[in-house]
Amino acid sequence: MMFDTDEQIIQAIKSGENQRNLALKHIFITLSYKEIGINFLYNKNCKPEDAEEIVVDALIAFDKNIRNDIFRNQSSLLTYFLAIVKFLFFRRSNNQLKSYENIVDYDLIQESFEKQLFNENKLAFINNIIQKMENKCKNIFVLLQLDTSYEDIKDELGYKNINMVKKAVYRCRQAFRLYLDQNDEWQNLK
Repeated sequence: MMFDTDEQIIQAIKSGENQRNLALKHIFITLSYKEIGINFLYNKNCKPEDAEEIVVDALIAFDKNIRNDIFRNQSSLLTYFLAIVKFLFFRRSNNQLKSYENIVDYDLIQESFEKQLFNENKLAFINNIIQKMENKCKNIFVLLQLDTSYEDIKDELGYKNINMVKKAVYRCRQAFRLYLDQNDEWQNLK
């Protein structure tokens, strides 16, 4: 079966195991998601063996998120996959830094787990807000999350110059802050 669109890939992943495996193989190998993810990690000075593991873990999370309807179809599948790769890389980097500590404080570990859970709830809430924003802001936030330069954002989204990108980023951030300030659920998470 050919997968010409993201929607066809999503439908295949959500259908039976055979179609799902074909779709995942298609994006990972044929569409080069694996290579793109690894190259992204190499640019972040990630070790080759870690890069391979992170990309495979990202594919597993990607598959699970699509099957569980966590992916909201607000970006391309590639952008979504790279966001997962980046998240896993930074989470692993932070965990490796913590692993050098020799002191084991179980109260601190429990507190860290609770803090991580709290931060994951905040992140999920923020991602949900971003998904509800207009497409222009959604696209800007996704590109910024992927460390895209203003020059590349200008080209990607069709702005005339970098100053227009800066204004758009500023306005989107202001709208985002205003929404957070007016939202009771966010105030409870603070």
